[in-house]
Amino acid sequence: MIKLGALVTLGKSERDMFRIHNNGTPTPLGYSQFIEQGETITNFALYSSVADAVELCLFAEGKKEQRFAMVKTDNVWHLALAGVTFGVQYAFRISAENDRTLANPNKLMLDPYAKGVVGKPDLSSAEVRSIFQLNDPRDNAEVAPKGLIINTEFDWKNDKAPNTPWSQTIVYEMHVKGFSQLQTALPETLRGTYAGLAHPHSLAYLKELGITAVELLPINYYVNEPHLQEKGLQDYWGYNPLAMFAVEPKYCSQANSENPLYEFKSMVKALHEAGIEVILDVVFNHTAESEKTFPTFSQRGIDDRTYYWQNEQGNTLIGRAAAIC
Repeated sequence: MIKLGALVTLGKSERDMFRIHNNGTPTPLGYSQFIEQGETITNFALYSSVADAVELCLFAEGKKEQRFAMVKTDNVWHLALAGVTFGVQYAFRISAENDRTLANPNKLMLDPYAKGVVGKPDLSSAEVRSIFQLNDPRDNAEVAPKGLIINTEFDWKNDKAPNTPWSQTIVYEMHVKGFSQLQTALPETLRGTYAGLAHPHSLAYLKELGITAVELLPINYYVNEPHLQEKGLQDYWGYNPLAMFAVEPKYCSQANSENPLYEFKSMVKALHEAGIEVILDVVFNHTAESEKTFPTFSQRGIDDRTYYWQNEQGNTLIGRAAAIC
């Protein structure tokens, strides 16, 4: 382990907002929170075997970016801070002299373990998406997607999966948006959302069909591919994920909600109460960091050789890697 983390760049007005609690711990990866002597402490941990230095960057509304140098144990960089509240955004800056093209401290890297994400990168032209190239010298903090500190607590009460025997299982494969987007029996604000699927009308319809399980097409946070954005289109299906542990916010009924995960959990609970199991179609074999040179939002700029197979695709995940499993 190296020396205690340090505050890198702060104005006096921000200094009292976040402060170093201690070095933190290398596990779990991502961020985690706990209470110590009545104060909420947030631990951040990021795996990078190639980094020479990692800065934790925090963004609070109306405040300047605040950077903290993280400390290293084996190949995990970590730090614990006090004062980090729900709604704070964060990301990492990676420095590595051995291969700067895959580690540019001018670029924010999204936490692969982020539980919430804000911002959708604009890739609509070669000019605008060039800021996500690692060999570009500009700082991209204003446009890069960032992790979001959210309240992950949820009262499941006595919830449990129905565990319907396979011999009696009837699965309805669906897209969260497509299932209820045109359903006029639902309030307009709920159509095409997690809450729309959990609505009593939707549950009654599924029960009438005899459905015992719904299989949801990808609901993880994803990025619209450049070739679609160039045409003014959006990806409907969600098979271009970036944050595997964050749900896609556009399916949340609350516009600009800071916590779509709560609505997603409420949906799962409602389906379970109706005797319907929930199966997720997940995409864990590749990410939205498509071509080898760009765009880069996360794993490639953090530790390319640990996360990705070194082949022509450039974004095929090494599923057995310790940083991923």
